[in-house]
Amino acid sequence: MSKHKQELTMRTIKKSKLKKAIIAIEARRSKRPDAPRLKVGQDFKLQRIRQTRDKILVEFLRAGGLDTRKVAALGKQHDAALRRVIDKYRAEAIRRSRKKGTHYSSVMGQCKAILDAADQTNSVSLPKPFLIWATPRSNILSDSQTAPSDSWAKFQISSSGNDSYKVSFYFLWTNPFADGVFIDPFAFVIATGYLKADADRSYLTPKIANVSAEADFFLWQWWLPAPAPIPSASASLGAVSALAEYFQTDSKSKSIAAGVKLDAGSFFVPSSGAALFEVAVSISFLSYEEGMALADFESGNFKVTCPLVAFSVLQSPF
Repeated sequence: MSKHKQELTMRTIKKSKLKKAIIAIEARRSKRPDAPRLKVGQDFKLQRIRQTRDKILVEFLRAGGLDTRKVAALGKQHDAALRRVIDKYRAEAIRRSRKKGTHYSSVMGQCKAILDAADQTNSVSLPKPFLIWATPRSNILSDSQTAPSDSWAKFQISSSGNDSYKVSFYFLWTNPFADGVFIDPFAFVIATGYLKADADRSYLTPKIANVSAEADFFLWQWWLPAPAPIPSASASLGAVSALAEYFQTDSKSKSIAAGVKLDAGSFFVPSSGAALFEVAVSISFLSYEEGMALADFESGNFKVTCPLVAFSVLQSPF
């Protein structure tokens, strides 16, 4: 594809139009998700049953001689010691993030080889995204950069409920050939960050907090009247869960230093059709009964990098 035609396509498909389409699609998906959300912690009847049960059991334990004040005091000591351990771990993760590890160098080495080999006819490389955007709230992005093979985003989010967020890199390619073609797109994601889940002290009712991070690859048939993302590949970046029960707090954390390749498989693009590639990091939260979870891709050198999307072009036999 010529540089002139690519620039013309970029002017034709404006960022504002793309953002508007993304917002509309995400709004529809949030109203009619593929699967209903389970909101156990918000069910009033279940809450009343648990509260009544816990009251009976606590009264029974006290009658049996359990000193709940001493138990609570030991719980506070445990919580303070646990916070020190978690804070120390996070500080070490941030310190290590300032030095690029093998997960970064190995992926960037592959990207350089792909870019050097690309001829933009039978082998195409897209090293710079058209747009970096977050849903359902764009303001979770604290900083971002679009640059050849060095595009990244920073963000930090937390939740005490059942929520999901997505930070996406959008790449655009228009088929310059007279006929439709098959392509086999793949993308790389480099993620450095930190996950933490906290569940407050529980006496009898378990309290849960969970957070997970996933790299996703979506393909959009932008030539259709109502394009929508097609899930094509995904890879787990990490997850943590905290479960508090029996008079104590629980906190779990995990540092992330990962480089993954996402292969989408075969994809057909008609002549002059514009294909949109969305490479995303999706964050999912599930907490109830006073749980809280955090996903930090912002502190220190924490961030998500998407160096390129690439693919081979196979002329259609028909």
